[in-house]
Amino acid sequence: MTQPLALDPERVLWSVEEGARAASLAERGLLVLLHGRHGDEHDLFPFAAAFREDWVVASLRAPIPAEGQASWFPSRLPVPEQEVAAALAALAQWLERQGAARVAMLGHSQGGATVLEHLVRFPGRLAAAVLVAPLAVSPPPVPPVPAPPVLWQRGDADDAITPELVADLHAWLPFRVTERIYPGLDHRVSDEEIADAAAFLRPFSGAAR
Repeated sequence: MTQPLALDPERVLWSVEEGARAASLAERGLLVLLHGRHGDEHDLFPFAAAFREDWVVASLRAPIPAEGQASWFPSRLPVPEQEVAAALAALAQWLERQGAARVAMLGHSQGGATVLEHLVRFPGRLAAAVLVAPLAVSPPPVPPVPAPPVLWQRGDADDAITPELVADLHAWLPFRVTERIYPGLDHRVSDEEIADAAAFLRPFSGAAR
């Protein structure tokens, strides 16, 4: 039996100090950043500045220790259902404690897989989502689940996400997806992708302008 997982609140990086967070969340949405396999909360947080005008940004650390860092799931594919469910339950429990009325997610690689699973298991919870070089870790839902606007970003030189994995994603994403392919980009997250992600997410934040 898979043991319950939990996210460590001490390992969350925030764009807003704790004392001002509740007031900020009342004015703006919460954008959750999810790193990839063998990563940590510091991987995506340097990009938080691109979103701060529109969102309160939280960069999370995945719950499974992995070679001194962290992962959302084991690396083998497909990931057993009980292990996917444990990771998603930990994420949902953390999210519930934040009390944010409007939430979006951006995930890279395995973090993108986590966002995909959240879209399916908690329909209606997210205002929008961004998937950066994602993959699917389980079979696509049947029938497809309604989802919010989704931006799918990937580089055409990404050898970590094979054509087979891209095909899996097309089966997963029959809903409102904007797909953008970046010439010459490998599996890294680029500044161009982040700028496009910030522009894509801006209308969904609820921030006054």
